[in-house]
Amino acid sequence: MILKKQKLLLAIVMATIFGFVLPAFATPISTIFHDYGTTTGKVDPNGNDSLHKNYVKISDKSKARFSDVFDFSTLDFDAITSFDLTLDFSKTGSTFWGFPTEDWNVRPAESTSSATSTLFNLINSQARVKQTITFNTGNLDIFENIVDNKSFYLWFDEETWFNDSFKLYSAKLEIYGMQTAPTANPEPATMMLLGLGLLGIAGVSRKKAYF
Repeated sequence: MILKKQKLLLAIVMATIFGFVLPAFATPISTIFHDYGTTTGKVDPNGNDSLHKNYVKISDKSKARFSDVFDFSTLDFDAITSFDLTLDFSKTGSTFWGFPTEDWNVRPAESTSSATSTLFNLINSQARVKQTITFNTGNLDIFENIVDNKSFYLWFDEETWFNDSFKLYSAKLEIYGMQTAPTANPEPATMMLLGLGLLGIAGVSRKKAYF
């Protein structure tokens, strides 16, 4: 009976700990949003692709190809576990006699001169859509380099022989991991819950020793 109580109290303590630790991974520690276009407040990305009121028209024939950087050098973190990139775009779905003539891909980079050889397919669609791609050490070979440089560079690649373009309205980068803990004292509620759990385990242990 006492052993069962010990297990129950231990489960409560562990649940309390994970209840405060896991949200740090489930919630982005930082979000960077770039809204493209020429309207006031819009982001003007690198390259000579044409800018419009609320989007940039990205072409695979531009002399200076589109590139953008998400700089998180001011973010204090202990670890970064993944990035979620959400793109808002349209016109990636041209066809010829029913066959797709476009093959647009996201190509992350660690700098303006170095990009991964790994390509991540964009949805083939004429309509405006949003697509989220997750990057981590398992699917991106330069993940650690991006983390070390504290800069996520965004490039695109198109793999057909046709002259293609698409409209990119915005890009949002969500950064997941563990942010550097503040030097302030722990929250009273957290300490109280942990304290109660530990006291419970200690109480059960004393009872077991008595019997």
